[in-house]
Amino acid sequence: MEDAYAFYVLVLGMSEDIFFNADIPFLLSVMANKNAYDLWQSAVENKLREEAKK
Repeated sequence: MEDAYAFYVLVLGMSEDIFFNADIPFLLSVMANKNAYDLWQSAVENKLREEAKK
Protein backbone atom coordinates (compact mmCIF):
# COMPACT_ATOMS: atom_id res chain seq x y z
CA MET A 1 0.00 0.00 0.00
CA GLU A 2 2.83 2.42 0.79
CA ASP A 3 4.41 1.94 -2.65
CA ALA A 4 1.08 2.57 -4.37
CA TYR A 5 0.52 5.68 -2.26
CA ALA A 6 3.98 6.99 -3.11
CA PHE A 7 3.43 6.39 -6.82
CA TYR A 8 -0.05 7.81 -7.19
CA VAL A 9 0.02 10.65 -4.66
CA LEU A 10 3.65 11.72 -4.50
CA VAL A 11 4.83 10.95 -8.05
CA LEU A 12 1.67 11.51 -10.09
CA GLY A 13 0.20 14.21 -7.86
CA MET A 14 -3.14 12.47 -7.37
CA SER A 15 -5.07 13.78 -4.39
CA GLU A 16 -5.23 11.60 -1.31
CA ASP A 17 -9.02 11.73 -1.48
CA ILE A 18 -9.07 10.21 -4.96
CA PHE A 19 -6.42 7.65 -4.05
CA PHE A 20 -8.23 6.38 -0.97
CA ASN A 21 -11.72 6.48 -2.48
CA ALA A 22 -11.15 5.31 -6.06
CA ASP A 23 -11.68 1.71 -7.03
CA ILE A 24 -8.74 -0.47 -7.99
CA PRO A 25 -9.59 -0.68 -11.73
CA PHE A 26 -9.50 3.12 -11.92
CA LEU A 27 -6.07 3.25 -10.27
CA LEU A 28 -4.79 0.54 -12.61
CA SER A 29 -6.05 2.47 -15.64
CA VAL A 30 -4.27 5.59 -14.40
CA MET A 31 -1.05 3.59 -14.12
CA ALA A 32 -1.51 2.11 -17.61
CA ASN A 33 -2.13 5.56 -19.10
CA LYS A 34 0.90 7.01 -17.31
CA ASN A 35 3.04 4.16 -18.61
CA ALA A 36 1.77 4.67 -22.17
CA TYR A 37 2.45 8.40 -21.97
CA ASP A 38 5.98 7.83 -20.63
CA LEU A 39 6.74 5.39 -23.47
CA TRP A 40 5.43 7.84 -26.06
CA GLN A 41 7.43 10.71 -24.55
CA SER A 42 10.59 8.60 -24.50
CA ALA A 43 10.12 7.66 -28.16
CA VAL A 44 9.69 11.30 -29.16
CA GLU A 45 12.79 12.32 -27.22
CA ASN A 46 14.83 9.51 -28.78
CA LYS A 47 13.66 10.51 -32.26
CA LEU A 48 14.62 14.13 -31.64
CA ARG A 49 18.06 13.04 -30.38
CA GLU A 50 18.61 10.93 -33.48
CA GLU A 51 17.56 13.78 -35.75
CA ALA A 52 19.91 16.17 -33.94
CA LYS A 53 22.85 13.83 -34.60
CA LYS A 54 22.36 14.08 -38.38
